[in-house]
Amino acid sequence: VESPSLGAVDDAASVAILIDLAKDIRDGKVTTADNSVTILLTSGEEVNLLGALAYVNEFLPTGNIGRKIPAMLINLDLVGQSGNLAYAESNGVFLKHYPADIMLVNEVGKAWQAVSGKPIEKGEKSTDDAACFMAKGIPSVTIYNTGIPGQGLGGYHSSADNMQRVDLNNMAMVLATLTRIINNKSTGFIYFSASLFYLHAALY
Repeated sequence: VESPSLGAVDDAASVAILIDLAKDIRDGKVTTADNSVTILLTSGEEVNLLGALAYVNEFLPTGNIGRKIPAMLINLDLVGQSGNLAYAESNGVFLKHYPADIMLVNEVGKAWQAVSGKPIEKGEKSTDDAACFMAKGIPSVTIYNTGIPGQGLGGYHSSADNMQRVDLNNMAMVLATLTRIINNKSTGFIYFSASLFYLHAALY
């Protein structure tokens, strides 16, 4: 089905932030120390989370995550528009929801406040890729910009999701926040994810 949406905030801005983060890691601008950082770009989020589900089923099988502990996931969704940074209080599908990991929320909130001078806000329930990691026992959180002032969380999957909606300053501050989180971690596996909704290939 042809869509009028350019996907600028859902979810191209998040993808752009993670590509910049990957470049900074490659160029030595981010100190990863003993951390293993995985940047995961998925498709199929809007179709039963297919990309993330394929990844966790292959690399994080039940009972044996196949990765050194500790591990964590920060999922970017609707990041890069106006407004303060918020986190989804829980994540899941239908009646099965998982709460955001409170220690990870505090970690992200501390880094965001250091960058922006604002406390992170508690947001609503969400259904996105983080649910697949939560179901495997990986501490996870989804973060987003509130869009206030502005259109808030409305207008996606339509022509309203265009470049006029993008807040470059917020994008830069989210990138700085992720950088601080990596720099402050001593050891572990860190996943950052975003969804390539408009890419018609199954990337995971």
